[in-house]
Amino acid sequence: MGCLPNELFNKLKKLPFTNTVSDINEDDEQIENVVPYHSNIIIINCLNFQEFQDALTKTITLAYWHSLANIIVYYHAPYEKEIVAKIFFILWYYRAVNVIIVHNNDAKKTMLVTHFSPYINDNYQLSNISNNLGTCIGYDTRSIFYDGTKGIQNMTLFEDKGKNLHGYTFRAFSIEVLPFLGIKEHDNGTYTLYRRDGMIWNTMANLLNFTIDLSSGRDIMKKQFDFEINIQRVFSFIQRKEDLVLFPIYQFDIIIAEIEYTVPLIDSGVCFLN
Repeated sequence: MGCLPNELFNKLKKLPFTNTVSDINEDDEQIENVVPYHSNIIIINCLNFQEFQDALTKTITLAYWHSLANIIVYYHAPYEKEIVAKIFFILWYYRAVNVIIVHNNDAKKTMLVTHFSPYINDNYQLSNISNNLGTCIGYDTRSIFYDGTKGIQNMTLFEDKGKNLHGYTFRAFSIEVLPFLGIKEHDNGTYTLYRRDGMIWNTMANLLNFTIDLSSGRDIMKKQFDFEINIQRVFSFIQRKEDLVLFPIYQFDIIIAEIEYTVPLIDSGVCFLN
């Protein structure tokens, strides 16, 4: 998205994979009727914050957009913490988590590379913390000299954040659906998941190092299944009022929403909403 630097564009033309260039000032007739498939890498080239907003507005409408792609924002305006935080908040709104922002400082012959995480908690902090309407993100910036190519080669630009969530607590909604999912309530106000689905979530929480907070549904988690109430909670999840929906969605015999960030588990037919 945007006019790429000539050197980078020439290298892209020789790489053994498909690449597409779009621009906010063109109609992009050549990619209107493409077969949609997700991009592995998205580069957004922008001169200032307004141009970033315009570019992203168009980018998310293209067939190649997917929130789980590795996104590089090549930002030409000077580095400002407030703007950096805004860009990350906007991209997180669109569920993009694999994002870096690149600034160049020709005067100091350095490149600034900034990455962020939305999973900030007491156990995991980054150098800069920003809060907006109850959402907290953290970000770090690394400075690299133009001639420090080895430093760039040794950087992990896109860390797999899902491998270790550092004890982050997910707001979750669940109901007891026996025999598939059981919920045990303890005297101290905590809960334990058991049976088949409970074992799956407990294993995931252990392997990925996160915790599950079921308190938002404590009043109905043990009650008889109510179609309307549970449909409402799934819509709450879609609106990001919940982080996880734990009860089996296959109870519903209708399609209630298109959710693009589901994760299929090989070909098992199991699909996790997260």
